[in-house]
Amino acid sequence: MEQYGTTIIYFAVLAAIFYFMLIRPQQQRKKQHLQTVESLEPNVKVTTIGGIIGTVVNVREKTIILKVADNVNIEMLKSSVAYLGDGE
Repeated sequence: MEQYGTTIIYFAVLAAIFYFMLIRPQQQRKKQHLQTVESLEPNVKVTTIGGIIGTVVNVREKTIILKVADNVNIEMLKSSVAYLGDGE
């Protein structure tokens, strides 16, 4: 019977390690990304997950308009923004 208790404790410890090493950090990154997307506003420089650097011209419900060069604007999903700034 003592062997089963040890096995249960072993699996509980493994589950805790799994949670704190994999699940929790991913949830924190997701929360931070959501905050970044919600804070988008015009005249903010952003870098997308594809590596495009541009300035937000307009913010819509699900998309943003990025100015990437003179007279060159592209429409992208808000979720494609990796982070604010130009990646330096």
